[in-house]
Amino acid sequence: MKRQTLKLAIAVSLGITAGAAMAADLQDRAREMFSAIPQYPPVIDGNELTEAKLELGKMLFFEPRLSASHLISCNTCHGNPPENPRCSKVEFSVS
Repeated sequence: MKRQTLKLAIAVSLGITAGAAMAADLQDRAREMFSAIPQYPPVIDGNELTEAKLELGKMLFFEPRLSASHLISCNTCHGNPPENPRCSKVEFSVS
């Protein structure tokens, strides 16, 4: 009985260690694939950034009617962390 318990403990320990290593590897690979979200979008010739476009973007970002439930907006998860404690402080767009 003790031998089975020991085998189980070793198996669980190895599984946890392997899982943590896989998670760290996955996070490292994601960081290589994705870059930090830029402060401002790139300017495209013929489609310059205007005050009207900025205002539209803000309206859409905070608009809950765009969600299936009509209860959450992009800001719910992707807002400014100091102002919204539900937001993560991760700079990458991987969640």
